[in-house]
Amino acid sequence: MFKKKYGIGTIAFFVAVFSVFTFLFTAVSLNSYYKTRETDFYGDKSYIAKMSRIDDIIRSSFFFDIDDEQLEDMMIKGYIEGLGDQFTYYLNPSEAELYSQASNGEIIGIGIYATYDSEADSIYVTNVMAGSPAEKAGLVAGDLITKVGDLDVTQATYYEAIYSVPGKAGTDVTVTVSRYPNYETEEALTLTREKITINSVSYEMLDNNIAYIKINEFNDNTDEQFNELLKQAKTEGAENIMFDVRNNPGGNLETVCNILDELLPSGPIVHIVDKDNNIVQTINSDARETDLPMVVLINRNTASGGELFCSALRDYEKATLLGETTFGKGCMQSVRPLDDGSLLVFTTNLYNPPYGENYHGIGVDPHVEVVMTDEMMKIFSKLTRDEDIQFQAALNEIAKLTDK
Repeated sequence: MFKKKYGIGTIAFFVAVFSVFTFLFTAVSLNSYYKTRETDFYGDKSYIAKMSRIDDIIRSSFFFDIDDEQLEDMMIKGYIEGLGDQFTYYLNPSEAELYSQASNGEIIGIGIYATYDSEADSIYVTNVMAGSPAEKAGLVAGDLITKVGDLDVTQATYYEAIYSVPGKAGTDVTVTVSRYPNYETEEALTLTREKITINSVSYEMLDNNIAYIKINEFNDNTDEQFNELLKQAKTEGAENIMFDVRNNPGGNLETVCNILDELLPSGPIVHIVDKDNNIVQTINSDARETDLPMVVLINRNTASGGELFCSALRDYEKATLLGETTFGKGCMQSVRPLDDGSLLVFTTNLYNPPYGENYHGIGVDPHVEVVMTDEMMKIFSKLTRDEDIQFQAALNEIAKLTDK
């Protein structure tokens, strides 16, 4: 059985919503630093001269026609690949447009959240959106996508695979899937792309005045949606809150911090740390907080911003974490737009929770461990509340908190 690795940045996509930390104001604040590094970098142009020489040789004697646009893309992606950091990547203008659409809360795709399994060199499905083309075709959390059309994911770059999935609404895409949990059989599924609106937050008032708030991801609009629903929950008399960030792959750091600011007392939310372990920026919460008993549901697919969310609440002793050890992505990426509309997304820092240690490659442990079986994870999106052992355990935990 393949084991999920901490390879490429955790990515949620319908397809594709990138859940890297697009912490643009951090990139701005470090701009002078990067300019200095760029000057130092271009001081030694030996490899650039070598590439220019290769280009001259090819153009003078190469038999086939040259697609300059494709050549440029592949040269840049080859450079990125050479960095050895699968959280860093380049998006050409068309890919960058999809990125922007996804960040704004909608995309044309098949309706899955996914990350990367570096051991299997495949797309690992972490969650399937209810009613999406993916769910209709039978995809489930835990499946591995090994091919998209004729493109072999194990032979292509991950982002080549990712961007072969989106397309025009109403068109078909065929994905080859290694089926969870045993990965012993492969199946080709044909899905029809649809316009997917990303509803990143939902709210329901449960019995005993328990506000159930599920956060699917942290896109650019999630904080506004969250604040409205939190206000509604309080108005309707919520006495306890159950947050559900299971299968949440993360998202925009500013969004996560805005949400945590509504929940935490005055103090640090996150510390941005450079490669020398120096804190280059701390984002703080004001004194306004939510003073209600809280339980946070987490699982093996809670990643990145989802992990910051739960670890910050843990550090302030605001919430009980219940479920499973999380994914373990504690590094952040910045986004640098280029002149032609393309984007460079690259790892710049680690981010540490308020008072705890960085969890990159380790994950965040729950206070109360309740582990779902592989079979349960396979049908996660179809579990009823009664069948959801973590949800039921959270209800019991809230009852204990209420009795204190």
